[in-house]
Amino acid sequence: MRFKRGELFMLLLIGSIFLVICALAVVKGQEVNLPGYTAAFFFNGLFLAIGQFYRIVRKDEKIATLVTVLGLLLVSGNLLEILTYQMLPYAFPSRDAFFASVDGFFGFVWSDYVIWLSGYPLFSAMLKYVYLSCGWQIAAILAVLAFTGKSRESVKFMLGLAIGGMVTIIIWAFFPSSTPAAFQDLPEHV
Repeated sequence: MRFKRGELFMLLLIGSIFLVICALAVVKGQEVNLPGYTAAFFFNGLFLAIGQFYRIVRKDEKIATLVTVLGLLLVSGNLLEILTYQMLPYAFPSRDAFFASVDGFFGFVWSDYVIWLSGYPLFSAMLKYVYLSCGWQIAAILAVLAFTGKSRESVKFMLGLAIGGMVTIIIWAFFPSSTPAAFQDLPEHV
């Protein structure tokens, strides 16, 4: 197998996340639903194998970089999802009241915003599709970077996304929040 330096660093991050998951499983006595991720990890591994095939056999670095980076990003995403579940329940108290007070300080009330947004169903639908298309947008950015010969930038982009996900989960562990939706009522029609 031939991985580039940034890809090797990503493999190190993936291994670290996996070890933390295992440690939490032992310490907290929680099961890890690995069978639920069998298909996902199979396809992640398939991406990595195809990437290696294009790097070693076909000698097409652009496709190799794209497919390898996508595979590594997918593996890290799946492991970060498992890590999030392993951290439940959080050891620290919920910070929802604090976050609501910060929102209030700036004059923002989540329920008012949602009620206002419900008056614009087309805009709401558009936001939904923008959110649902994020994965495809990331893949498109990686493809553009890889096919324009910017393999280093695609690896940096992958690392940025993975490290950002890890930092988000760490912050959430220390400052857990269920979102305002759990604490603010909305009219039934909304």
